[in-house]
Amino acid sequence: MNNSLKTIIYIIALFLAGAATGGIVGACTAKRMMFLHPPRPHDLAEQMRSQLQSRLNLTPEQKKKIDPILDQTDTQLKAIHLETMSKVSQIIDQTHAKIAAELTPDQQAKLVQLEKERREFLNRRPHGPFGEHRNFRHPNPDDAQGREHPPEPPPGPDGPPGEEHPPGQ
Repeated sequence: MNNSLKTIIYIIALFLAGAATGGIVGACTAKRMMFLHPPRPHDLAEQMRSQLQSRLNLTPEQKKKIDPILDQTDTQLKAIHLETMSKVSQIIDQTHAKIAAELTPDQQAKLVQLEKERREFLNRRPHGPFGEHRNFRHPNPDDAQGREHPPEPPPGPDGPPGEEHPPGQ
């Protein structure tokens, strides 16, 4: 085999290896992005609307009847999303409270900072953590009691954490 043929075969092999690698990396990235950035409820309803229109060739009369159904779906999806995110926030707060009980005061301060950074990250997202809402604290402010830090851990059998109790008291 002459050198030019070998060179061409190597170039084709290199191209195919690059294409395969690019395909694998692209697929992995797409999966990861979908997990990290799932579609917002409003986007889902709009995707449904667009797909129905384009794939079913809806008439104006059908579109007029279907639009309120999709609007209702949008409202329901937003409500479910808010409820879920509220529960997630509550669980994170409860988790931080339990963890804080096991930490030193210095570590507790760092935990407060970690939570602050997490909330700031959520607020930097294009539409906030809950679709149209901004300035994340909690979807339901009553749940968070306006906290900017993990809640105090519940008192143990010997009283509030941090208090020293002699044995037998």
